[in-house]
Amino acid sequence: EAYKQQLEQSTQQTEAYKQQLDYMSLRKEETEKQMPDDWPRWIARFDKFRAAAGLAEDSDEKQVNTLLYCMGEGAAAVLALSNITAEERKVYLKVVEKFDAFFTVRRNVIFERARFNR
Repeated sequence: EAYKQQLEQSTQQTEAYKQQLDYMSLRKEETEKQMPDDWPRWIARFDKFRAAAGLAEDSDEKQVNTLLYCMGEGAAAVLALSNITAEERKVYLKVVEKFDAFFTVRRNVIFERARFNR
């Protein structure tokens, strides 16, 4: 009887987790279009999702896979461009660090000054 209750509770938790993932992934198309501009907001929101879903206590590899899924298809390509090692790819904070570096806007100082001085 206790086993059946545990199994039912585990199934309910899995369903709730899937629903949370579906909610995050509903915005993938929107996210892919806006990611460079909204990266800091997006990753902050994802971190809140990690905490709420209990994902932060799971393995780093599971966290990385969830992040890549929620970011959409282009995320793997961006990660591949970052020259990340296979070991670093399994560490959530290292992966986020690579995305931070990728999405950091590099401003053209000369262009910005010219635009300012018009």
